Amino acid sequence: MPSDAFASGSAAVLASPTRVRIVLAGELDLAIRSDIEEACRDARRYRLPVDLDVRNVTFMDSSIVVLIFSLAASSPLRVIGSTELVQFLFDVTGLAARVEMLEEDPGFPST
Repeated sequence: MPSDAFASGSAAVLASPTRVRIVLAGELDLAIRSDIEEACRDARRYRLPVDLDVRNVTFMDSSIVVLIFSLAASSPLRVIGSTELVQFLFDVTGLAARVEMLEEDPGFPST
């Protein structure tokens, strides 16, 4: 895989009977905002707690932080693998106080 594989950013949703996981990677900005909005809408439809995996995020602009605020307001939200960048953004915006920050991946239920 090329080193810039996540440069443009990506969003994926995984679901289990007890949790939903949104996996974000790469550069998250206006170019990928609609994909992340769709992932958030999909996650909300399950009406389950949401895990947000940000381990592979290399950049995040304010438009994405706003989407995460909205998601945290509508679902219990855990953030997995926060990088220094993500932690800084969440601290500065106050989002860190609204979500549960996990250093380690708690695993994803398969059944």
